[in-house]
Amino acid sequence: MEKEVIKNLLQIQEIDKEIYQLEKIISDYPEEIKKLEKQKEEELKKLKEIDGRIKKLNMEKKNKELDIEELKEKIRKTEKALNNVKTNHEYRELLRQKALREKEILNLEDEVLNLMEKLEELEKEREELKKVVDSDIKKIDRVIEEKKKKLEEEKKRLEELRLKREELAKKIDEKSLNEYELLRKKTKNGIVIGVVDSDSDACPVCFMVLPPRLYSEILKNPDKIFRCPNCGRFLTSLEGD
Repeated sequence: MEKEVIKNLLQIQEIDKEIYQLEKIISDYPEEIKKLEKQKEEELKKLKEIDGRIKKLNMEKKNKELDIEELKEKIRKTEKALNNVKTNHEYRELLRQKALREKEILNLEDEVLNLMEKLEELEKEREELKKVVDSDIKKIDRVIEEKKKKLEEEKKRLEELRLKREELAKKIDEKSLNEYELLRKKTKNGIVIGVVDSDSDACPVCFMVLPPRLYSEILKNPDKIFRCPNCGRFLTSLEGD
């Protein structure tokens, strides 16, 4: 394998490593954004919960106010009936009914007042909560936009790397490229070519000590490709650009 081919393969290997990292980063973005959207939902849920409490109290207040109006209407009818009674017994009974309804109205008015106080407190609580929620959502939206922007940048970078790889692949003979691709598919970390130097006689990929003769041959022939007897990776002493 000639020197230029080895250099190109080393460059492709570096590109492949970056492509692998980018693909992993890109694949993680949707889940990260999904989690952030979930955080937004949780923030909005806080407002929905307090809105539900406010709605319930308003409904309770409205029902009590309707009850008061019904009682007032009954009192008006009772007052009219008082003008037409014929016996003292009927008169006293109507007065008793009127007094009971007036007392009931007073109790209901106290309850309405109590509900109004609770509603006022809840409205203040909601106002403060909304400020916090709005602030939190703005922060989350900002992070989401940043991630989406970063995602597009990573995709663009990935496309550039793939195009660069295609151009480099055109400069390599089919046999050498196929050998590289075949070995790359078998490796877990994506490292196909290990660069051996004079500082260590171990395979730079699996770290097993190379046979002395093989190690010597690799250093003497930088324009050739050798194979590690342990992990099967390509070995060269030629540094890539």
